[in-house]
Amino acid sequence: MRVAFLISEAALSNYAQSLPEQEGVSFKDQRAGLFTIATAQRWKGITQLGVADTGGMLTECGFAHVPSGRVKDLDVSSADHLTGDWYATCTDYD
Repeated sequence: MRVAFLISEAALSNYAQSLPEQEGVSFKDQRAGLFTIATAQRWKGITQLGVADTGGMLTECGFAHVPSGRVKDLDVSSADHLTGDWYATCTDYD
């Protein structure tokens, strides 16, 4: 997933910057690089993108753009640094 992210980083960054600031989550499949983004949310400068068909039945994975290292502001089970302000995230719902 790291290589696919690096190939797609510019497209993901452009998509993240195009999102409006909002409290709610957007549910609309949208391509960004090699990934289909199923959910998107941008709040307080943080962008969280849920990637379609990842994780499993009770897990959602994706990416988060987190400026200033504010990873603790994410409501996720794990956040692994990729590059710059980008993190790979997963949320376990079990």
